[in-house]
Amino acid sequence: MNKFFIPLVTTLACSFLTLSTSFGQTLTQTQVKRFNQIYKNYGKIWLSGYKALLTSNISPGVGAHPVAPASTMVNQVVVSFYKTINANKKPTLVKNRYTFPGFNDFEYANQVCKIVLANSKQMARLEKNDFVARKFCEYTTFYYGLFVEDFSKDKVSSINAYVNRRHFTNQQWNNLTRGRYGFSYSMLQTRDLQVTRLGKYVQTTRKG
Repeated sequence: MNKFFIPLVTTLACSFLTLSTSFGQTLTQTQVKRFNQIYKNYGKIWLSGYKALLTSNISPGVGAHPVAPASTMVNQVVVSFYKTINANKKPTLVKNRYTFPGFNDFEYANQVCKIVLANSKQMARLEKNDFVARKFCEYTTFYYGLFVEDFSKDKVSSINAYVNRRHFTNQQWNNLTRGRYGFSYSMLQTRDLQVTRLGKYVQTTRKG
C-alpha cells in the first residue's frame, strides 16, 4: 500500500458551509454535546487519517520539510485526506447548494478544538468523556490548517465534490461542474500548493 494513502479503516482507538452556530470563548452545553457526537461518529476514522499523515512525516511539532512530489500531494495525499474526512457520507442538496455532512462536522470540530486548546477549563469539559481530547484537537486544528484554511471556498467545495463523485448522477455532476450548485467547480492543481502551508511539504524537481 502506498504510504501516502490515507486508509478509511481505523488502526487507532482514540461543501464548505458557514457554521450556523455562534462560537464564543466558552462552549455551550449544546456545542459540547454536538462535538461529542461528532467524535463518536468520526473519531476513529479521522484518527486513522491523522495517523497516516503522521507516519508520512506530515506532522505537528516537527517542522515542515518536503515529503512528496506535488502531483502525489494533490492526487493522493489531499484526495485521501478529504475522503477520510467525508467518511462516505452522502452529500445533501440544501437550497440548490450541495453540502458535505462529514466535512461540515470537521469544520465544527475544528471550531470547538480551537476554543478548548486555548482554554483548559473548556478542555476539561471534553476530557470528562472517554477520549483524548487534547491530542485529537491538536491534530484536527493542525490538519485543518494545512488542508483547508489556505484554499479558497470554491477549491474546498470542489475537492469535496470530487471525492464524493460516485454519489452524483451524471446529470447532477454536469450541473455541478457548470457552477449550478452554489460554487464554481475548480479542482485543486499542483500550482495551487505554491502559496500554501501544505506546499512546504512538496518535493521540488531539480533541473539539469
